[in-house]
Amino acid sequence: MSSPSPRVASLDITPLGLELARPLRWDTGSLTVARHALVRVTLTDGTVGMAEAVPRPTIHGETPATVTHAVRDWIAPRLVGRSIDDVFPETGLTGHLTAHASVDMALHHARARLAGVTLAAHLASERGVRGATAPRVATILGLDTIDAVLDDARAAHRRGIRVFKVKMSKGWRQTCALLDALRADLGETCTIYVDANQALPVEDGPDCLAALAARGVAYIEEPFDVTAYAARRRLHARSPLPWVADESVLTLRALRTQLELGMVDIVNIKPARTGFTQSIAMAALARRHGARVMIGSQASGALGAAWATALACAVEADVPCELDFWRRYGGDPVRWPAALEAGRLVAEADPTLDETALADPSNATR
Repeated sequence: MSSPSPRVASLDITPLGLELARPLRWDTGSLTVARHALVRVTLTDGTVGMAEAVPRPTIHGETPATVTHAVRDWIAPRLVGRSIDDVFPETGLTGHLTAHASVDMALHHARARLAGVTLAAHLASERGVRGATAPRVATILGLDTIDAVLDDARAAHRRGIRVFKVKMSKGWRQTCALLDALRADLGETCTIYVDANQALPVEDGPDCLAALAARGVAYIEEPFDVTAYAARRRLHARSPLPWVADESVLTLRALRTQLELGMVDIVNIKPARTGFTQSIAMAALARRHGARVMIGSQASGALGAAWATALACAVEADVPCELDFWRRYGGDPVRWPAALEAGRLVAEADPTLDETALADPSNATR
């Protein structure tokens, strides 16, 4: 008779401060220091699963304090004592995307470690995927001077990246000048797309989309206010570019709505906000509606990027994925031996945690 599966013994959350060598700016905000958290599930047999919690106050409405409270004081009491075989239980707590997502990912990691396989292998096995191809990588270029953006692009190009996501602002004509400079510098073999973070004025929509298409832009992410449904539907119907859904699809329910409205060509799924369980369901739903799938890491550190990469393999993402941002951080206590090979991110092993670096007081005060 087989022994029962271990149960959840504890659920802990620890501050994780990551500092950027140079701030990332977009139209509605900026990032200099990432105040994330490390979530760890410990089972009764000593197995530990971990995940990175990535609060984004201006996007999800969560702060490090609210994520810590949700995990420690609300989710943990409802999770401890349950079998690891149980699906992530209903917590009775609505919202709090980051808190729920990080716990869901940590539970999956614990199951992978129990099975003695990498998380990527565990997720692929759950979906019946064999021999998944390593995902192509896109790098993010933030708002800055043309010279500074070109410097970032050249550095990424030297590392083998050939897909570039350009942040743009409501001053979209300036972005067109940047795109011209990037194309002249990088050549015609690179893929360039843009992310407006909802900044573009609706009244400029047709002119802006036409100007971007004329410059060989591959697709555009969230060009307009996601609540402007009528204008978005009208502009999407006549758009010369495919649209990527991001802020408009923060949950499976929101994705279903956008797909039914016919406003999703590509979905940017970010496990930092939807975990693995919901993210896998989102990918399946998108494909049933004919949409393509990319995976983003929400400016995560090494752990978040590793888990996003594992998800990209499991759902067989068919659009280059935002999996390069973690290299911008200093002081990350997570070590991940991943390598770029011909523009794809290849990792043979899961990340490991440097407990000494995590315990360093400077980590929590960054």
